[in-house]
Amino acid sequence: MAVLFAMLLVVVLGMIALGVDTGVVMVRRAELQRSADAATLAAASVLAQGDLTEAEVVAEAISFLSANGMDPDELDEDELTIQFGAWDADTHSFSNDGFANASAVRIAVEMSGNELFFSRVFGANTHDVSAEAIAVTNSTGVPRDIMVVIDCSGSMDSDDDDPEQPMTAVKDAAQLLCDVVRSDDRVGLTVYNCEDPELGYDTGKVEIAPTSTVQFVKTRINDLTAAFYTGGTNIAGGIRVGGQTLDATARADVEKLLVVLTDGKANRKEPPYQSGYSAKASAIAWANDIRALGIRIDAISLGDNADHNTMAQVAGTALSDDDPVKGKHYAIEGDIQQYTDALQEAFQEIGQGTRRVALVR
Repeated sequence: MAVLFAMLLVVVLGMIALGVDTGVVMVRRAELQRSADAATLAAASVLAQGDLTEAEVVAEAISFLSANGMDPDELDEDELTIQFGAWDADTHSFSNDGFANASAVRIAVEMSGNELFFSRVFGANTHDVSAEAIAVTNSTGVPRDIMVVIDCSGSMDSDDDDPEQPMTAVKDAAQLLCDVVRSDDRVGLTVYNCEDPELGYDTGKVEIAPTSTVQFVKTRINDLTAAFYTGGTNIAGGIRVGGQTLDATARADVEKLLVVLTDGKANRKEPPYQSGYSAKASAIAWANDIRALGIRIDAISLGDNADHNTMAQVAGTALSDDDPVKGKHYAIEGDIQQYTDALQEAFQEIGQGTRRVALVR
């Protein structure tokens, strides 16, 4: 028994030694991967801003490696690789295309010569660990169906001394959205108010259902005038008609976005939210119903006379930041030039979509 115990003890101790060193290797590999992930996400985040040089993006990555316990100065050139290029979601491959127009970052790190403990008995003194991470600046490969809902009430006809504003500014900015959407997006157009003979009241009207031929939408936007049909401001009607049409015509597995613009205050109610509802409450109630269909609403309130508070509620800004249907409210004020520029920025941001950074490997 004593001989057998001695023999087994050697085996048990060897297994313990192997287990301890294996755990050390796994911990070091996990720490290295965490460092690479953090550095890659940081680099992709600043790359998405689009106004930094390659050296500045690399510096951001290196600073995160350092913050996670690594010393990049101690790494050889072949132990730290930072590349810029593009990620192909279909083939799950990274192409090293260079910094210009890059939409993805790849960082590979290798640490060699890490000491082992008990495995030295078996002649293994050191081990190597490596990690790779790839992050993209725009993780949403999902196409979008967008319905733009424009206020064509009488108040859109003039603004102080310039009778062309704000309608001209709205038309120019809305057409810009059509220019900057992705090729797999579709855009539609709804206006309010328009008399509906069947319903017997003024409500929204779909001018063009979401289409990939955005030039049709641009042309129709260009035709719009203030009081295009009637002069009221039935924001609820625009939300209902635009939102229901978007829900009925949207493609499967797309992001659905309703963009609602007004320069004034709601003065019409939309059934069934009439009795006991103000025009504002009617608009908010319909916005909640449309959101329940999985449609995000971005709201634009234009000018000093617009009801910014109501439009913020239309956008659902009080929802949690983690809520996927929480929209954004653009409160645009100031003189003609100021809100013309702000409108352009808002529609361009909406058209381009939110740039979200994500790890893909």
